Amino acid sequence: MIAFSTMCQVLVLSVFNGFEGLVQSLYSNFYSDVKVVPSKGKTIVLTPEQLNQIHKLAGVKGISTDVEEKALLQNGEQQTVVLLKGVDSNYYKVSGVPQKMFHGTFNIGTIGDPNEFSALEISLTNPEQSEKFTESLQKTLGDQYKVLTKFQQNTSLYNSMRLEKWFIYAVLTLILIIAAFNMVGALTMLVLEKRKDISVLQALGADKSLVKKIFLSEGILLAVTGAGTGIILALIIAFLQLKFHLIKLIGNSFLIDYFPVKLVITDFILVIFTSLIIAFFASWFPAKKAANQMFNLKA
Repeated sequence: MIAFSTMCQVLVLSVFNGFEGLVQSLYSNFYSDVKVVPSKGKTIVLTPEQLNQIHKLAGVKGISTDVEEKALLQNGEQQTVVLLKGVDSNYYKVSGVPQKMFHGTFNIGTIGDPNEFSALEISLTNPEQSEKFTESLQKTLGDQYKVLTKFQQNTSLYNSMRLEKWFIYAVLTLILIIAAFNMVGALTMLVLEKRKDISVLQALGADKSLVKKIFLSEGILLAVTGAGTGIILALIIAFLQLKFHLIKLIGNSFLIDYFPVKLVITDFILVIFTSLIIAFFASWFPAKKAANQMFNLKA
């Protein structure tokens, strides 16, 4: 039961990692590494000199200004709200959209050179340094601007995905706790069966702490064996899914037709740590009962 629960935890977390990576790769084409927006109102004012200074900052690969506004599209009785976005000729330097075109040319026309914009988008030579760059640029521009990383530009999406992931982890942890009750029962029966052996150990000088350690070790060994088996099974299934795409997605509304899987080492550490903690508490009560057993060598 512990092996099955551990396997499910690793697989589910890996699938969520796969979907998160897929969504991030898709949205990364539409969101710049860093975006400057007004802290109040709809527009920001940046002179050509200020734009040039930002472009010369260390780590900046390219900058682009844009004008954004919501609009209502209507087709007969159908209506939908869309975001209209006008960009300058430098947009290809900050967006991944041009590289995703298969046919035609990326032609955006011209929007003139006003000093008032909805946002300033910035691409970095090293996107992994976006948080550090954002903090530095925020101090430089002041409170009238908000400097956002790619994650901060779409926090609702990323937060909801992470919340779902940890909610599922909590549910699977509850299943692991239920599985631990089986281990409590098994260890309790072992204590009852080994009462005479425990008395022999006590007669040889074993104190309560030694007896408790013996049964705690037994419980932890069961947990390690079960968790190890579950992780090995999860790795086998994950690698088979990565190579052969065995488990398919139902429907044709996805960009891929199989469940994506991404293995992350921190998930394995978390699952192993969770299993050990639950196993320790599950073993504690039978071990305590064994340690407190009265000395008795009668048959």
